[in-house]
Amino acid sequence: MKHHFDDISIEWIGKFKECSIPGLLFSPYITKSPFVDYLISCNVKHVIYTNFCLASFANGASDISTLEKLLLNGHDIYHIPSLHAKLVIIPQKYASIGSQNITRKGKENKEANISIFNEKNIDEIENLIKPWIEQRQAITTLMIEKASNEIQAYKKDIETTKNKLNKLTLKILEHIPANKFNSFENTLQKSTLSNAGLIAKIKFIDENHSKTRLVWTKKQPLTEWSVEGNNIQLIDKFRYLFIIGNKVGWARVNKTQISFIGSEIDNLDTIKICNETYNVSVATHWSSDVQSNLVIKLTGSSKHDKITLRTSFSIDKLNINSYTISDKRNIEKISLFLEKNKNNIEREINTKLIRPFKYEKNLYGKSADKFFDKAGSSFMIKLAKLGDELFLVGNPI
Repeated sequence: MKHHFDDISIEWIGKFKECSIPGLLFSPYITKSPFVDYLISCNVKHVIYTNFCLASFANGASDISTLEKLLLNGHDIYHIPSLHAKLVIIPQKYASIGSQNITRKGKENKEANISIFNEKNIDEIENLIKPWIEQRQAITTLMIEKASNEIQAYKKDIETTKNKLNKLTLKILEHIPANKFNSFENTLQKSTLSNAGLIAKIKFIDENHSKTRLVWTKKQPLTEWSVEGNNIQLIDKFRYLFIIGNKVGWARVNKTQISFIGSEIDNLDTIKICNETYNVSVATHWSSDVQSNLVIKLTGSSKHDKITLRTSFSIDKLNINSYTISDKRNIEKISLFLEKNKNNIEREINTKLIRPFKYEKNLYGKSADKFFDKAGSSFMIKLAKLGDELFLVGNPI
Protein backbone atom coordinates (compact mmCIF):
# COMPACT_ATOMS: atom_id res chain seq x y z
CA MET A 1 0.00 0.00 0.00
CA LYS A 2 1.23 3.51 -0.83
CA HIS A 3 -0.04 6.91 0.34
CA HIS A 4 -0.36 9.95 -1.94
CA PHE A 5 -0.81 13.52 -0.76
CA ASP A 6 -0.08 14.99 -4.18
CA ASP A 7 -1.20 14.30 -7.76
CA ILE A 8 -1.77 10.56 -8.23
CA SER A 9 -2.72 10.77 -11.92
CA ILE A 10 0.94 10.40 -12.93
CA GLU A 11 0.90 6.97 -11.28
CA TRP A 12 -2.37 6.10 -13.03
CA ILE A 13 -0.84 6.77 -16.44
CA GLY A 14 2.26 4.72 -15.57
CA LYS A 15 0.23 1.74 -14.37
CA PHE A 16 -2.07 1.70 -17.41
CA LYS A 17 0.93 1.87 -19.75
CA GLU A 18 2.58 -0.95 -17.82
CA CYS A 19 -0.44 -3.29 -17.74
CA SER A 20 -2.15 -2.50 -21.07
CA ILE A 21 -5.45 -4.08 -19.98
CA PRO A 22 -8.91 -2.50 -19.59
CA GLY A 23 -9.46 -0.71 -16.29
CA LEU A 24 -12.44 0.52 -14.26
CA LEU A 25 -12.52 4.25 -13.52
CA PHE A 26 -14.90 5.84 -10.99
CA SER A 27 -14.98 9.63 -10.92
CA PRO A 28 -18.07 11.79 -10.20
CA TYR A 29 -16.49 14.67 -12.14
CA ILE A 30 -14.43 14.46 -15.31
CA THR A 31 -12.75 17.33 -17.17
CA LYS A 32 -9.83 17.79 -19.52
CA SER A 33 -6.58 16.78 -17.82
CA PRO A 34 -3.30 15.03 -18.67
CA PHE A 35 -4.83 11.70 -17.60
CA VAL A 36 -7.85 12.26 -19.87
CA ASP A 37 -5.48 13.17 -22.72
CA TYR A 38 -3.77 9.82 -22.15
CA LEU A 39 -7.12 7.96 -22.18
CA ILE A 40 -8.11 9.62 -25.45
CA SER A 41 -4.82 8.69 -27.11
CA CYS A 42 -4.44 5.12 -25.81
CA ASN A 43 -5.51 2.01 -27.72
CA VAL A 44 -6.93 0.14 -24.73
CA LYS A 45 -10.61 0.86 -24.11
CA HIS A 46 -11.61 1.37 -20.47
CA VAL A 47 -14.90 1.44 -18.56
CA ILE A 48 -15.65 4.80 -16.97
CA TYR A 49 -18.28 5.46 -14.29
CA THR A 50 -19.34 9.01 -13.52
CA ASN A 51 -22.28 11.20 -12.49
CA PHE A 52 -24.35 12.47 -15.43
CA CYS A 53 -25.61 15.75 -13.98
CA LEU A 54 -26.55 18.86 -16.00
CA ALA A 55 -25.89 21.15 -13.02
CA SER A 56 -22.31 19.84 -12.84
CA PHE A 57 -21.86 20.37 -16.58
CA ALA A 58 -23.26 23.90 -16.44
CA ASN A 59 -21.13 25.04 -13.48
CA GLY A 60 -17.94 23.51 -14.89
CA ALA A 61 -17.41 20.85 -12.22
CA SER A 62 -17.63 18.25 -14.98
CA ASP A 63 -17.15 18.75 -18.73
CA ILE A 64 -19.64 17.19 -21.11
CA SER A 65 -17.40 17.75 -24.16
CA THR A 66 -14.69 15.66 -22.47
CA LEU A 67 -17.18 12.82 -21.94
CA GLU A 68 -18.08 13.04 -25.61
CA LYS A 69 -14.42 12.74 -26.67
CA LEU A 70 -13.90 9.72 -24.43
CA LEU A 71 -17.07 8.11 -25.77
CA LEU A 72 -16.08 8.74 -29.39
CA ASN A 73 -12.66 7.24 -28.66
CA GLY A 74 -14.38 3.95 -27.80
CA HIS A 75 -14.49 4.01 -24.00
CA ASP A 76 -17.66 2.80 -22.33
CA ILE A 77 -19.13 5.48 -20.03
CA TYR A 78 -21.88 4.91 -17.47
CA HIS A 79 -23.88 7.01 -15.03
CA ILE A 80 -24.11 5.74 -11.44
CA PRO A 81 -26.63 7.60 -9.23
CA SER A 82 -25.13 9.38 -6.17
CA LEU A 83 -21.57 8.38 -7.10
CA HIS A 84 -19.10 10.15 -4.84
CA ALA A 85 -16.22 7.64 -4.64
CA LYS A 86 -13.04 8.01 -6.68
CA LEU A 87 -11.47 4.71 -7.68
CA VAL A 88 -9.13 3.50 -10.40
CA ILE A 89 -8.88 -0.26 -10.80
CA ILE A 90 -6.80 -2.49 -13.05
CA PRO A 91 -8.19 -5.94 -12.26
CA GLN A 92 -5.83 -8.12 -10.19
CA LYS A 93 -2.99 -5.60 -10.72
CA TYR A 94 -3.69 -2.22 -9.16
CA ALA A 95 -6.28 -0.08 -7.38
CA SER A 96 -6.39 3.44 -5.95
CA ILE A 97 -8.99 4.85 -3.58
CA GLY A 98 -9.12 8.48 -2.49
CA SER A 99 -10.40 11.97 -3.09
CA GLN A 100 -8.95 12.86 -6.50
CA ASN A 101 -11.33 13.16 -9.44
CA ILE A 102 -10.25 12.76 -13.05
CA THR A 103 -10.14 16.53 -13.51
CA ARG A 104 -7.61 19.31 -13.95
CA LYS A 105 -8.48 20.63 -10.50
CA GLY A 106 -7.84 17.16 -9.12
CA LYS A 107 -4.18 17.80 -9.93
CA GLU A 108 -4.18 21.10 -8.04
CA ASN A 109 -6.33 20.45 -4.97
CA LYS A 110 -5.20 19.06 -1.64
CA GLU A 111 -5.99 15.40 -2.22
CA ALA A 112 -5.36 12.15 -0.33
CA ASN A 113 -5.25 8.74 -2.03
CA ILE A 114 -3.90 5.26 -1.39
CA SER A 115 -2.57 2.77 -3.95
CA ILE A 116 -3.17 -0.95 -3.46
CA PHE A 117 -1.08 -3.67 -5.14
CA ASN A 118 -2.20 -6.82 -3.29
CA GLU A 119 -4.26 -9.04 -5.64
CA LYS A 120 -6.52 -10.33 -2.85
CA ASN A 121 -7.36 -6.78 -1.70
CA ILE A 122 -8.03 -5.67 -5.27
CA ASP A 123 -10.41 -8.62 -5.81
CA GLU A 124 -12.23 -7.68 -2.59
CA ILE A 125 -12.69 -4.08 -3.81
CA GLU A 126 -14.12 -5.33 -7.11
CA ASN A 127 -16.64 -7.49 -5.27
CA LEU A 128 -17.70 -4.61 -3.01
CA ILE A 129 -18.48 -2.30 -5.95
CA LYS A 130 -20.58 -4.84 -7.87
CA PRO A 131 -23.87 -3.48 -6.38
CA TRP A 132 -22.92 -0.02 -7.68
CA ILE A 133 -22.28 -1.37 -11.17
CA GLU A 134 -25.66 -3.07 -11.19
CA GLN A 135 -27.25 0.43 -10.99
CA ARG A 136 -25.34 1.77 -13.99
CA GLN A 137 -26.97 3.42 -16.99
CA ALA A 138 -25.10 3.79 -20.26
CA ILE A 139 -24.31 7.33 -21.37
CA THR A 140 -24.93 7.77 -25.08
CA THR A 141 -24.04 10.40 -27.68
CA LEU A 142 -27.75 11.30 -27.86
CA MET A 143 -27.82 12.01 -24.10
CA ILE A 144 -24.70 14.17 -24.45
CA GLU A 145 -26.18 16.08 -27.39
CA LYS A 146 -29.42 16.83 -25.53
CA ALA A 147 -27.58 17.84 -22.35
CA SER A 148 -25.23 20.13 -24.30
CA ASN A 149 -28.17 21.96 -25.82
CA GLU A 150 -30.00 22.30 -22.51
CA ILE A 151 -27.12 23.73 -20.45
CA GLN A 152 -26.18 26.51 -22.87
CA ALA A 153 -28.99 28.77 -21.60
CA TYR A 154 -27.79 28.45 -18.02
CA LYS A 155 -23.98 28.50 -18.36
CA LYS A 156 -23.51 32.27 -18.50
CA ASP A 157 -25.78 32.97 -15.51
CA ILE A 158 -24.16 30.20 -13.46
CA GLU A 159 -20.65 31.48 -14.27
CA THR A 160 -21.61 35.03 -13.24
CA THR A 161 -23.20 33.80 -10.02
CA LYS A 162 -20.22 31.56 -9.26
CA ASN A 163 -17.75 34.43 -9.72
CA LYS A 164 -19.80 36.67 -7.42
CA LEU A 165 -20.02 33.96 -4.77
CA ASN A 166 -16.27 33.24 -5.01
CA LYS A 167 -15.53 36.92 -4.40
CA LEU A 168 -17.91 36.98 -1.44
CA THR A 169 -16.24 33.85 -0.07
CA LEU A 170 -12.83 35.54 -0.18
CA LYS A 171 -14.20 38.59 1.61
CA ILE A 172 -15.67 36.44 4.37
CA LEU A 173 -12.52 34.33 4.73
CA GLU A 174 -10.39 37.47 4.93
CA HIS A 175 -12.20 38.46 8.14
CA ILE A 176 -12.25 35.14 9.97
CA PRO A 177 -9.70 35.07 12.80
CA ALA A 178 -7.08 32.39 12.22
CA ASN A 179 -5.49 31.09 15.41
CA LYS A 180 -2.48 29.84 13.53
CA PHE A 181 -1.46 33.05 11.82
CA ASN A 182 -3.12 36.14 13.27
CA SER A 183 -0.68 36.13 16.19
CA PHE A 184 3.11 36.13 16.28
CA GLU A 185 3.13 34.46 19.69
CA ASN A 186 4.49 31.13 18.41
CA THR A 187 7.29 32.88 16.53
CA LEU A 188 8.29 34.95 19.56
CA GLN A 189 8.43 31.81 21.70
CA LYS A 190 10.99 30.35 19.30
CA SER A 191 13.01 33.60 19.16
CA THR A 192 15.76 34.90 21.43
CA LEU A 193 15.18 38.41 22.81
CA SER A 194 17.78 41.03 23.65
CA ASN A 195 19.14 41.09 27.22
CA ALA A 196 17.69 44.55 27.82
CA GLY A 197 15.03 46.72 26.21
CA LEU A 198 14.51 50.36 25.39
CA ILE A 199 11.62 52.42 26.73
CA ALA A 200 10.14 54.60 24.00
CA LYS A 201 7.28 57.07 23.80
CA ILE A 202 5.02 58.34 21.00
CA LYS A 203 5.53 62.09 20.55
CA PHE A 204 4.26 64.74 18.14
CA ILE A 205 6.88 66.12 15.77
CA ASP A 206 5.01 69.17 14.40
CA GLU A 207 3.09 72.13 15.78
CA ASN A 208 -0.15 70.99 14.16
CA HIS A 209 0.02 67.66 16.01
CA SER A 210 -0.52 65.74 12.76
CA LYS A 211 2.62 63.59 12.75
CA THR A 212 4.23 61.45 15.42
CA ARG A 213 7.41 59.48 16.00
CA LEU A 214 8.64 56.88 18.48
CA VAL A 215 11.42 58.40 20.60
CA TRP A 216 13.69 56.71 23.18
CA THR A 217 13.60 58.04 26.72
CA LYS A 218 17.27 57.11 27.21
CA LYS A 219 20.31 57.87 25.09
CA GLN A 220 21.07 54.28 24.13
CA PRO A 221 20.95 54.00 20.30
CA LEU A 222 18.33 51.74 18.76
CA THR A 223 21.03 50.40 16.45
CA GLU A 224 23.08 48.77 19.27
CA TRP A 225 21.88 45.60 20.99
CA SER A 226 23.10 42.60 22.97
CA VAL A 227 21.53 39.14 22.49
CA GLU A 228 22.82 36.27 24.64
CA GLY A 229 25.95 38.28 25.36
CA ASN A 230 26.68 38.96 21.66
CA ASN A 231 26.78 42.56 20.44
CA ILE A 232 24.58 43.20 17.39
CA GLN A 233 24.71 46.34 15.28
CA LEU A 234 21.67 47.27 13.18
CA ILE A 235 22.25 49.23 9.98
CA ASP A 236 21.31 52.87 10.41
CA LYS A 237 18.30 54.06 8.34
CA PHE A 238 17.51 50.53 7.11
CA ARG A 239 14.01 49.08 7.30
CA TYR A 240 13.53 46.29 9.84
CA LEU A 241 10.47 44.19 10.56
CA PHE A 242 8.64 45.43 13.64
CA ILE A 243 6.08 43.32 15.52
CA ILE A 244 3.56 44.72 17.96
CA GLY A 245 0.65 42.51 19.00
CA ASN A 246 -0.78 41.03 15.80
CA LYS A 247 0.61 43.78 13.56
CA VAL A 248 3.74 43.78 11.42
CA GLY A 249 5.36 46.74 9.68
CA TRP A 250 8.72 47.86 8.33
CA ALA A 251 10.32 50.46 10.62
CA ARG A 252 12.90 52.95 9.39
CA VAL A 253 15.44 52.57 12.19
CA ASN A 254 17.99 55.19 13.21
CA LYS A 255 19.86 55.86 16.43
CA THR A 256 17.33 58.13 18.12
CA GLN A 257 13.85 57.42 16.75
CA ILE A 258 11.47 55.61 14.46
CA SER A 259 9.68 58.22 12.40
CA PHE A 260 7.68 56.13 9.94
CA ILE A 261 6.38 52.56 9.72
CA GLY A 262 5.83 51.11 6.27
CA SER A 263 2.63 49.20 5.66
CA GLU A 264 3.41 48.82 1.96
CA ILE A 265 6.60 48.11 0.02
CA ASP A 266 6.81 48.68 -3.72
CA ASN A 267 9.33 46.73 -5.81
CA LEU A 268 10.79 44.83 -2.86
CA ASP A 269 12.51 42.39 -5.23
CA THR A 270 11.78 40.14 -8.20
CA ILE A 271 10.67 36.54 -8.58
CA LYS A 272 10.42 34.15 -11.54
CA ILE A 273 6.99 32.76 -12.43
CA CYS A 274 6.75 30.56 -15.56
CA ASN A 275 10.18 31.90 -16.63
CA GLU A 276 8.83 35.47 -16.50
CA THR A 277 10.23 38.08 -14.10
CA TYR A 278 7.70 39.67 -11.71
CA ASN A 279 8.26 42.61 -9.37
CA VAL A 280 7.24 41.87 -5.77
CA SER A 281 5.21 44.45 -3.82
CA VAL A 282 3.69 43.98 -0.36
CA ALA A 283 0.81 45.47 1.63
CA THR A 284 0.06 44.50 5.22
CA HIS A 285 -3.25 44.56 7.11
CA TRP A 286 -3.18 46.19 10.57
CA SER A 287 -6.50 44.69 11.60
CA SER A 288 -6.58 42.04 14.32
CA ASP A 289 -9.40 40.05 12.68
CA VAL A 290 -7.85 39.50 9.25
CA GLN A 291 -6.64 36.02 8.34
CA SER A 292 -4.47 37.03 5.38
CA ASN A 293 -2.29 39.65 7.03
CA LEU A 294 -0.18 40.27 3.90
CA VAL A 295 -1.26 40.87 0.32
CA ILE A 296 1.57 40.30 -2.14
CA LYS A 297 1.29 41.69 -5.66
CA LEU A 298 3.45 40.30 -8.45
CA THR A 299 3.62 42.54 -11.52
CA GLY A 300 5.01 41.30 -14.83
CA SER A 301 6.35 43.19 -17.83
CA SER A 302 2.85 44.50 -18.54
CA LYS A 303 0.91 46.45 -15.91
CA HIS A 304 -2.04 44.23 -16.71
CA ASP A 305 -0.02 41.09 -15.96
CA LYS A 306 -0.61 40.82 -12.22
CA ILE A 307 -0.81 37.99 -9.69
CA THR A 308 -2.27 38.81 -6.27
CA LEU A 309 -1.40 36.48 -3.41
CA ARG A 310 -3.34 36.64 -0.12
CA THR A 311 -1.03 35.24 2.50
CA SER A 312 -0.58 34.56 6.20
CA PHE A 313 2.84 35.74 7.41
CA SER A 314 4.35 34.78 10.78
CA ILE A 315 8.03 35.74 10.14
CA ASP A 316 9.31 32.15 10.14
CA LYS A 317 6.70 31.09 7.61
CA LEU A 318 4.52 32.39 4.77
CA ASN A 319 1.35 30.60 3.64
CA ILE A 320 -0.44 31.42 0.38
CA ASN A 321 -4.17 31.23 1.23
CA SER A 322 -5.54 32.23 -2.18
CA TYR A 323 -4.56 34.00 -5.38
CA THR A 324 -6.02 35.82 -8.38
CA ILE A 325 -4.49 36.08 -11.85
CA SER A 326 -5.27 38.99 -14.17
CA ASP A 327 -3.67 37.45 -17.28
CA LYS A 328 -6.67 35.48 -18.55
CA ARG A 329 -4.71 34.11 -21.53
CA ASN A 330 -2.24 32.26 -19.31
CA ILE A 331 -4.41 31.68 -16.24
CA GLU A 332 -4.25 27.88 -16.47
CA LYS A 333 -0.48 27.84 -17.05
CA ILE A 334 0.21 30.22 -14.15
CA SER A 335 -2.24 28.41 -11.84
CA LEU A 336 -0.53 25.08 -12.47
CA PHE A 337 2.88 26.67 -11.82
CA LEU A 338 1.71 28.25 -8.56
CA GLU A 339 0.20 25.00 -7.30
CA LYS A 340 3.21 22.91 -8.28
CA ASN A 341 5.76 25.35 -6.84
CA LYS A 342 3.73 26.73 -3.93
CA ASN A 343 6.17 25.74 -1.17
CA ASN A 344 9.21 27.10 -3.01
CA ILE A 345 7.43 30.38 -3.80
CA GLU A 346 6.39 30.76 -0.15
CA ARG A 347 9.95 30.22 1.06
CA GLU A 348 11.49 32.57 -1.52
CA ILE A 349 9.08 35.44 -0.80
CA ASN A 350 9.37 34.91 2.96
CA THR A 351 13.15 35.31 2.72
CA LYS A 352 12.68 38.61 0.90
CA LEU A 353 10.20 39.85 3.52
CA ILE A 354 12.30 39.25 6.62
CA ARG A 355 15.66 40.64 5.53
CA PRO A 356 16.41 44.31 6.32
CA PHE A 357 16.67 46.70 3.38
CA LYS A 358 17.15 50.36 2.55
CA TYR A 359 14.09 51.86 0.93
CA GLU A 360 14.61 54.52 -1.71
CA LYS A 361 11.82 56.63 -0.23
CA ASN A 362 13.41 57.24 3.18
CA LEU A 363 10.42 59.09 4.65
CA TYR A 364 7.82 56.72 3.23
CA GLY A 365 5.32 55.14 5.61
CA LYS A 366 2.67 55.76 8.25
CA SER A 367 3.07 58.10 11.19
CA ALA A 368 4.12 56.23 14.36
CA ASP A 369 0.72 56.59 16.09
CA LYS A 370 -0.98 54.72 13.22
CA PHE A 371 1.05 51.61 13.98
CA PHE A 372 1.75 51.82 17.73
CA ASP A 373 -0.85 53.88 19.60
CA LYS A 374 -1.89 57.46 20.28
CA ALA A 375 0.61 60.16 21.26
CA GLY A 376 1.78 59.82 24.85
CA SER A 377 1.75 56.00 24.82
CA SER A 378 4.90 54.20 26.00
CA PHE A 379 6.44 50.93 24.83
CA MET A 380 9.20 48.51 25.74
CA ILE A 381 11.25 47.76 22.61
CA LYS A 382 13.45 44.67 22.25
CA LEU A 383 15.47 43.06 19.48
CA ALA A 384 14.45 39.48 18.56
CA LYS A 385 16.67 36.93 16.83
CA LEU A 386 15.25 33.89 15.04
CA GLY A 387 18.06 31.88 13.45
CA ASP A 388 20.03 34.49 11.52
CA GLU A 389 17.09 36.87 11.18
CA LEU A 390 16.61 40.03 13.26
CA PHE A 391 13.42 41.95 13.97
CA LEU A 392 12.08 44.37 16.56
CA VAL A 393 9.30 43.71 19.07
CA GLY A 394 7.25 46.27 20.99
CA ASN A 395 4.96 45.86 24.00
CA PRO A 396 2.87 48.63 25.62
CA ILE A 397 3.78 49.61 29.18
